[in-house]
Parts: sequence; C-alpha cells; structure tokens
Amino acid sequence: MLGAWFSTQYQSFIAMVGGSVVEISAGVIAFSILLGMRLPLDLWPRAPRRETFSIPLAILVALVLGGLILVATSTRLPAAFLETDRSAVAVVVVGGTAMALGWGRVRQRAYARWYLVAAICAVVPVTLGMLGLAVRGEVSSFNPSVFLQAACLFSVIGAAGSLVTQEIAFRRLLIGQSGDAGLIVVLMAAAVFGLWHAIIPTEGTSVPSVLQGTANGVVLGSLYILSRSLLVPAAFHGIQSGMIKGFYAAARTDTGQPLEPGLLWIPIVLVTLITGGFLAYAVSRRAGFFGAAFTPSPSTEPNDAAGD
Repeated sequence: MLGAWFSTQYQSFIAMVGGSVVEISAGVIAFSILLGMRLPLDLWPRAPRRETFSIPLAILVALVLGGLILVATSTRLPAAFLETDRSAVAVVVVGGTAMALGWGRVRQRAYARWYLVAAICAVVPVTLGMLGLAVRGEVSSFNPSVFLQAACLFSVIGAAGSLVTQEIAFRRLLIGQSGDAGLIVVLMAAAVFGLWHAIIPTEGTSVPSVLQGTANGVVLGSLYILSRSLLVPAAFHGIQSGMIKGFYAAARTDTGQPLEPGLLWIPIVLVTLITGGFLAYAVSRRAGFFGAAFTPSPSTEPNDAAGD
C-alpha cells in the first residue's frame, strides 16, 4: 500500500502510466516480493492439472476475451480507454494471457460452482442497486445496447487486469497459497484492500469507496480461500466492474445527463456484506477463525478445495 501511495505523488508518473497507476504499482510490487522470496505466483490453481496443455482451449479463451472487447467497438469506450490508460492495456493483455494459459493448463470443471457463486455474488448487489435507482426515479432512460457493450468491455478489463494486479497483491500475497488461512486473515486483507481504495486517484478518499472495497475484499478473499484459485475472485471482480460501469454508461437522468458516480454504493455494500457474511461463515467452518494451521487434523492428506 505504501508503494502504491508513492506512485500517486508524482503527476508526471501518473500521466505516463495512466489512471491505473495504483493498480499497476500494487501488481508490480506483489510480483517483485513473490519472486524475491522465490514463491510461486499461482495465477491459476495447482490441481487438477491436465495431462497435456490444451492449446485449443487456451486459444478459445483468448478469442472469447477478444470477442467481448470487440462487442464494444461501435462505442467510443475502447478508444477512450486506449487514450487515457495506455499502460493498463498491457496489463489486460498479460492478465488475459494468464487466464488463457490457466484454462489450458488446469481442468476447470471442478471450479464451475465457484465461478457460479462468484457470478451470483457480483450480479445480485448491482442488479438490486440498479432496480432501486429506477424505482426511486433516479433513472429516466436506459440504453440496454450500451449497457451490454460497456459491460462486456469492462468485464474483460476488470477480470484480466485484476488477476495480475489486485488479486495477486491482496489475495495471493496477503492471504497466501496453502488454503490454511483462517477468517481473521481474510478480514485483515479485506480491511487493507478497503483502505487501499482511498489512495486511488479516480476514487479519492471517500468513505463509500473504502466501504465498498472492504465489503468486496471479504467476498474476494473468501472466494479465494474456498476455491483456492485466483481466477474465481478475478471473475467476480470483472463481472461486478463490468455491470457497474455498464450501468453508468447506459443510464441517464431526466435532463439527459449521465448519473452521478457513486449512487450504487449503498445497495452494493449492504448486499455484498450479506453475501460476504455467508462466504466468511463457510471459511470459518473450513479453516476456523485463526486458520487450519492452528487446528490439529488427524489426516495428513492434502486438502483439495475443488473437490470439497
């Protein structure tokens, strides 16, 4: 967090790197620490592995990610992203490549339910928030086409980009790889993740961004512990980010102006905390509050989260 804060103190550096300077800094620092300690990156789960790497599946994943980006080409969103955040494009490419390699190397069928849980936890809070604003009359017009295009674009950017930045820093580095971390570690990592949002230039030091980051941190950390895969929380991050940014791109007030950013934060935080509570309870049941490392186990067999 300290290194990311330093990265925001130099305007010339921000202008060169782009608006994602904090995320990129967090990823670079996390990569450096893991490599310096000679620890595996674990961008995808260790088991169950395929006997041979599936090149067709890896290419298919890459094509799907690229196709979702192409969906938004009729808008100016991809062009604007390239203009304002050029360095983030490279991060998305690296993250997308890692996702494709992960799917080609690891059998994903065992993780299907965790992807489903991640999708539900991401979709429900945003959907309820959107419906709530519509019922209150905050939204006078909504363009489904723009929403779909923006959601597809930013889902890919959010999932691929977060995998090699936020997820590697706040899940892999802070929580660890063994799966023995307890609920206390998840909560502490979530608190750090929430405070980290206060130094993001585009979010400022607003309380809503910190609360939403903390609530998301509980869900993200729990999903990581329960699934043992960084790809699962990255999917949550991408889906939620895509829906939120898609909504703001498609919704308009009665004056035809875009909605004020941040209107969705209250329902998102409340519902995310509820879903996070269920996931945190599951983490506590599996590893305890302080972690499985402090809980004697009669079995010496490795724990396979995918098969739980």
